[in-house]
Amino acid sequence: MRDFFDVVEARHSIRKFKPDAIPLADLKEIVRVGTLAPSASNKQMWKFIVITNRDVIKELCDIVTAKYEALALETQPYGIDGLVRSMKPYATFFKNAPALIVVLQEPYRGKLDSALITADYDPVTLMKKHGYSGPQSIGAAIQNICLAVEAKGYGTCWMCAPLAAQDELCAALEIETPWFIAALLPIGVPDEAPGPRPRKPFDEVCTIIE
Repeated sequence: MRDFFDVVEARHSIRKFKPDAIPLADLKEIVRVGTLAPSASNKQMWKFIVITNRDVIKELCDIVTAKYEALALETQPYGIDGLVRSMKPYATFFKNAPALIVVLQEPYRGKLDSALITADYDPVTLMKKHGYSGPQSIGAAIQNICLAVEAKGYGTCWMCAPLAAQDELCAALEIETPWFIAALLPIGVPDEAPGPRPRKPFDEVCTIIE
């Protein structure tokens, strides 16, 4: 078993994958590790769709591609269509992965939030004050998955760019409210070896009070 700190150091975002199939047992174990993450009030407000069907992955990619093409046309009068088109490759590279995990989230509302809302407090303001407990919980599960993928010898990338087509993707996967997609995680054997990305100096991001 690899050392935890070695796994964290070795994890990098992977966008190119070999065609090798990923054993279903490995994918199940990776998702199981995701479900061990902490969540606000232990609500575990997550679900996971594991896709290995190449036709379905292609269909989802086609949906995202069409959305970005439509956005480019819509934004052309504003002169940002070029920027929109330049983002399309970053939203569609999951098409070449042999497996895809779609992470779902449902809205979270704690006991205090619910109580204060009945007293006419604004839920958006409450969410800002309480640190977005729902998204933090989902992020913890996704990070667990990313580390489990690395520990298993595979690669992945935490993708939100495809969610420009949130409604269309939910329709294709028959995802109904209150559930929505939080992220896409393509998984495969890496076909690239990116080096570490630059990090801010430790003293810039950490204050120690003794």
